Amino acid sequence: EVVALVKVMSVRSSATTAVNPQPITEHDPNWQDAVVKVNQGMKGIADGSELVIRFPSSMDVAFYGAPKFKEGDERIVMMKRDTRSGLPKATMAGKEVETFMVEKSADVFRKEQVEQILELMKKR
Repeated sequence: EVVALVKVMSVRSSATTAVNPQPITEHDPNWQDAVVKVNQGMKGIADGSELVIRFPSSMDVAFYGAPKFKEGDERIVMMKRDTRSGLPKATMAGKEVETFMVEKSADVFRKEQVEQILELMKKR
C-alpha cells in the first residue's frame, strides 16, 4: 500500500493492550509504535508526512523475524495498514491516525537502495 524512505523519530509502547486487552499468551507480541517522518514518499504517501508503524518487539518465535525499529533508524519500508494488532489507529500530536505495519524483513531496505527500489517499482 505504501512505500517510503522513513526516519524513526521515536518509539513508544502501543496503546493496544490498554484499549483492546487480549488473553495472556506466551506469544504476546508486545506491540510498539514507531513514529516516523517520511523523507521520501515513493508510493501512497507524500514527502514530509508523519505516521505510525506498529511492530512486535517480542523475540518470541512467532515474531522473531519481524522488523524491529529504533529511534534514528532510516530505512525504506513497504507497509500496509495495521490489521493485526486489534487497534488500527494511534494518537499522534493529539490526533487519531492510521497505523501501518511492516511484517517481514524482506519489506525493509537500506536507505542507500532508493534508486534500485524506484527502478524496480517502474517495472511493475
